[in-house]
Amino acid sequence: MNLTTDSTSRLSISIIAGSLQRDISCSSISDERKSLYGRKLASIVEDDSVLEALCLYNDKTTITDVKYLLCFFIGMSVIDISRLFNIETNSVYTVRYRIRKKLKDDPHFNLVPL
Repeated sequence: MNLTTDSTSRLSISIIAGSLQRDISCSSISDERKSLYGRKLASIVEDDSVLEALCLYNDKTTITDVKYLLCFFIGMSVIDISRLFNIETNSVYTVRYRIRKKLKDDPHFNLVPL
């Protein structure tokens, strides 16, 4: 990945993270957890290793996949993810499975905390 693409990917992921932060703040998740997830999300956006890991999957993931990956990276519970995206908890497991399947052949797959 060249420098321009890398910078563009990092900026895109930062924008997606900002959107996710707004979604979390407007969700029905408890205020305590909103604050926790907000702090974790802010620290992840500042962490070059996480941004780099997400950039590695840029050609294989959608914006929605990146949102879910960010949720997985910050350790958001399945129940909170289901509340955030207004889906059933079983759907979160399905999304996790689909992302694992999509990235399983990637040599950097072990960087994803699924």
